[in-house]
Amino acid sequence: MKILDIFPTKILGKILNNLSERELNSYKDFIINDCSVNKESSTRLKHTQNQQILNLPIFVNLKNNILKYSKAYLDNLELIYEDLQFACSWGNIVYKNGYSGAHHHNNSYLSGVFYFDYSSPISFFKSPNIHQGFKLDSKKENDSNESFIIDPKPNLLLIFPSTLNHCILPSSNDMRISIAFNIIPKGKFGFPTAGLNL
Repeated sequence: MKILDIFPTKILGKILNNLSERELNSYKDFIINDCSVNKESSTRLKHTQNQQILNLPIFVNLKNNILKYSKAYLDNLELIYEDLQFACSWGNIVYKNGYSGAHHHNNSYLSGVFYFDYSSPISFFKSPNIHQGFKLDSKKENDSNESFIIDPKPNLLLIFPSTLNHCILPSSNDMRISIAFNIIPKGKFGFPTAGLNL
């Protein structure tokens, strides 16, 4: 008997080595200052007031890197598109013991995160099949096919489908800083009766 896992989800991971320490520090300073106007949530999380930070001039190098690797990701999947654009982008600060619940990103095609340091893990979950009529519980406590954990490293960029459920596991750091983003296609795409031009 053979069981094939025929529909894997791909996640792109890349350490960005072409960002200077000066750039990285300016990114972090911006996020800390812009987050200061927002109240910390019950999950010990803050996000920047500005939800389009990658469109600011100081982030141009990071923005270009993200677009480059997002295109490489889509090319690897052999998908046809004209161009890409950011739907939104924001900075996050997670304080000690902070976390986020399981979620996915609506109104976007690709999502991702850029990490500045070693920090709390991100956990990805197998998305439920929406056509499934009912679900049987597993006999296994930790089914490795149900979730996958990545421990962030300095300058790590992750890109994944926006529909992929994920969460931030509780942070052991005093201040975990990251940049998250959502990307949508730009230009003309889709076949004639379902075409769009964004």
